[in-house]
Amino acid sequence: MANGQLLLAGGDQRDKGYNLGIRDTTRFKPANNALSAAAPMRSARWYASQTVLANGDVLVLGGSNDQGGASITPELGTPCGADRQQSSASAA
Repeated sequence: MANGQLLLAGGDQRDKGYNLGIRDTTRFKPANNALSAAAPMRSARWYASQTVLANGDVLVLGGSNDQGGASITPELGTPCGADRQQSSASAA
């Protein structure tokens, strides 16, 4: 992110014996080597892709949802923590 932090988005749970996405996000601040919980994503994701955009936002897309299907709605994480779903966009 533009502020030097890293956004860790999603992860997995194995309640049913296979990987299902989760909504968790965590921010890592390398300046003080600290992790902190951030607002959860609207869509659960496991194995999602992330890329930093020119304005410093992080685009999170793809991955598996909490039902074992594809997460098709992209979301943005911002350096100020105002994460938001891009409801008008879809990977489908």
